[in-house]
Order: sequence, then C-alpha cells, then structure tokens
Amino acid sequence: MGGGRKYRKPNSHFNLAQMGRSVRTANFRYTKWFQWDGENLKPSFRTPAIGVELYNHTGDLGDSFDGDYEAYNLANDPRYDALVREMDELLLSLIE
Repeated sequence: MGGGRKYRKPNSHFNLAQMGRSVRTANFRYTKWFQWDGENLKPSFRTPAIGVELYNHTGDLGDSFDGDYEAYNLANDPRYDALVREMDELLLSLIE
C-alpha cells in the first residue's frame, strides 16, 4: 500500500491540553472536561475537571443538527444541580 501517508502513533509530545467525555440520556447530554495526561495518553480523571456542560435535548429526535439543543449550558444553573450530580456519577461509572 505505497504512496499513502504513514500513520504516526501519538506520543508524549502530542500537544493536547484537555479532553472531554460525554454521556447522553434520552433528554440530556453531559460533558466533563479533563486535563490531558500526555505521558499516559489519556485524560487525567483524578484531577479537578476543567469544566462541565449540560444540555437539554428534550424533543431532539436526532434527525437534524440545526436545533438549538446545545445553545444553553445548564451545568451552572442551580435548578439542575441534582441532575448534574446524577449525570456526573453516571459518566464516571462508565469511564473508571
């Protein structure tokens, strides 16, 4: 298979600062952003998160990218504190 570009495996010099991991339920998408661990080539789940996002996807049938479902980050809205904690627990249970 000559002529193509050679694949380069990422290494510790790979300049990535952060990585987000998401979980989706029927009505919400939650993303948590972590520092990138360049030595181990994975997010640093044990360090404090860089940020979180929570979006309401109620009514999103997944048939269009034109909706306003991710126009408002609800993660810092006190009315969603319990849901943020629940989604955070779900996400961490899937990645640890």
